[in-house]
Amino acid sequence: IPDNLSRNVGLIRELNNNIRRVVDLYADLSSSFTKSMEVSSEGDSSGAVKSDGKAGHKRHRPL
Repeated sequence: IPDNLSRNVGLIRELNNNIRRVVDLYADLSSSFTKSMEVSSEGDSSGAVKSDGKAGHKRHRPL
């Protein structure tokens, strides 16, 4: 039984480390996505005339 117990402890530690890595990856992905959305919204807020001839005005919701 002690062999199985130590093996289980090792597997649980490995699982916890893998979960931690996934959480970190999702946090990085979320941060990158947020930054890219901020950059793209800054580019869209110029109010320039679009190809259909209508002026584009981006509405900003209050935070």
